[in-house]
Amino acid sequence: MRALALVVLVVCLIGVFAQDYDREYRRERHHKKKHHKNRFEEEAKDALEHLEFKNEQVFRFHDDILEEQEQQMEEEEIEEEEQNIAGYRNEINNPCVDLDCPLGMTCFVDTDQKPYCSCVDECFPEEDEEYYVCDTSNVTHHSECEFYRIKCVDETMGDVELDYFGRCEEQKACMEDEMEEYPFRMRDWFSKIMKQMAEWDEEDGGLTDPEKEIEKEAEKDRAPYMRPAYWKFQKLDIDPVDGYLNFRELVELRAPLQHLEHCTKPFLERCDADNDGLIHVEEWADCLLLE
Repeated sequence: MRALALVVLVVCLIGVFAQDYDREYRRERHHKKKHHKNRFEEEAKDALEHLEFKNEQVFRFHDDILEEQEQQMEEEEIEEEEQNIAGYRNEINNPCVDLDCPLGMTCFVDTDQKPYCSCVDECFPEEDEEYYVCDTSNVTHHSECEFYRIKCVDETMGDVELDYFGRCEEQKACMEDEMEEYPFRMRDWFSKIMKQMAEWDEEDGGLTDPEKEIEKEAEKDRAPYMRPAYWKFQKLDIDPVDGYLNFRELVELRAPLQHLEHCTKPFLERCDADNDGLIHVEEWADCLLLE
């Protein structure tokens, strides 16, 4: 009987101890969970504060960059304005301002501050072959600047002139029927060019006010091509102004057209009826069939 009572007591004690242990275990576990939770919250808080600090640094850095860029732009604008002012002053005092140099030459200033013209040192080639130059000796130059530079430095090039724009190539023959209709195409082209230029501002290369009046009157004429044809002659007759067109003065007309109108050069040669190398205004009227 005592043995049974002792066993019951031991079992009860074990149960009590087990409950106490379980209670203590739960309390310890709860404490650890709370500790871990608090630690996690603290770490998360620290991480958030660190992130906010980083963002604040980024924003400050970005603001600093913007401020630096704005300051740099202001300094560049001031520097550009100062350069413009200086350039304007230099332009006024530049001895080369009133000196016009021939093609292939540029203005230099000597030690006495006196301007003079000398051959261009270097020319850059054109990227587009349409702006190459073929001279009258059938040699291709990579730019108009280069052609005139060579004429300047090479005395043997004195009689060589700019023939047309583009790479030198064999020209298609102009047939007689093409030559007969060419005057009509050319004078029609003069009329269209004059009409188009009348719509431009003078500072953009358009006609002057007197020229615009001529164009308006031409539209009323029975032969509207007459005034534009004589106007074009006067525009070409500049070096010198003498009532004749020489080979050099005809470059402006011939050079850009030759690749488009293969009859241009032979037509202008035929206009020189007396073969003196010059086209008089009367020869101009005859070859364009002006009434």
